[in-house]
Amino acid sequence: MTREDALYQKLLLAAGFWELYEPWLAEFVEKEDPLSDLALDLSWCGGNHNEIVSCLHRYTIEGEVDEAVVAERLRQFVKERHEKGLLTVDGCMSAFYRFASKIELLVHPSWKYMMYLSDYYELVTEGWYPEKLWSKAIYAFLNDGIMSELKSKYIDIDYS
Repeated sequence: MTREDALYQKLLLAAGFWELYEPWLAEFVEKEDPLSDLALDLSWCGGNHNEIVSCLHRYTIEGEVDEAVVAERLRQFVKERHEKGLLTVDGCMSAFYRFASKIELLVHPSWKYMMYLSDYYELVTEGWYPEKLWSKAIYAFLNDGIMSELKSKYIDIDYS
């Protein structure tokens, strides 16, 4: 397993997508020959969510992780679930917010943009920002990974 796989799984779990964990773990353990320390550790965690996330976290911090790869996989995951009707727009924003909030340092632009879209979505739902402008931005990001800037003369959200 790569560190990117571990971070991807950790963020899915942190966002509440636990139903995907057991099938993933079974496939991971089946492919490992011999079993890695991570596979053994995860197998011993049972259903303890905190231990599972801790194991994945420890593994990801032991080396470098390409956050761009992970962010892209998560964007694709949310896009596919939204297209299948498994995630509403509200669910997409919730997932993006949870993914980004679990990253220690918001270094990669995708994490910042996920937070940015979530914050503006809250402004849209409260009537402070035009839904049409926000909709164009979210679907450009969901469909193509395009990070467009949302601007308002009344609102300034800076993530730099």
